[in-house]
Amino acid sequence: MLSITSEGIDPNLTRIDREILEKLSPRISFDLSRDSCRRVQQVLKENVDAGLERLEKLRIEEGIEEYSEPNIF
Repeated sequence: MLSITSEGIDPNLTRIDREILEKLSPRISFDLSRDSCRRVQQVLKENVDAGLERLEKLRIEEGIEEYSEPNIF
């Protein structure tokens, strides 16, 4: 059985299991540089702003005069 822990590959795996897991595991890397984080923040802000604009247009089309948060209780 193959398993992965939060620290990585389970230390109880056999060498063969580790080799198989390493071959099957996707290689993912993240660029956490300041420029990348700023770009992610910019894109998220643009998406939020665009979503708010669409919401405002729908609100006007539906004739809703003001936004009120739904009461979940």
